[in-house]
Amino acid sequence: QLFQNRPNPFNAMTVIEYETMERGSTTLSVVDMLGRRVALLVDAPVDAGISRVSFDASALPSGVYHYILQTPSISIGRMMLVVK
Repeated sequence: QLFQNRPNPFNAMTVIEYETMERGSTTLSVVDMLGRRVALLVDAPVDAGISRVSFDASALPSGVYHYILQTPSISIGRMMLVVK
């Protein structure tokens, strides 16, 4: 499960929370509207349970971005808005 980031919209910092049901290789990345990766927040085996990641978008311009969670059994994404 991938939860909506908080706060959203945000200026510089936000928190992304997700829950995995199994231990396994997990990635959490942020992409722009053209699908280019602008940040890789998680790239490691993750234990089952709830995890939180802080994301500092202060170097990014204002706009809509997507964050994508990939585990061995699912790929899911959500949208976030950076406002400066």
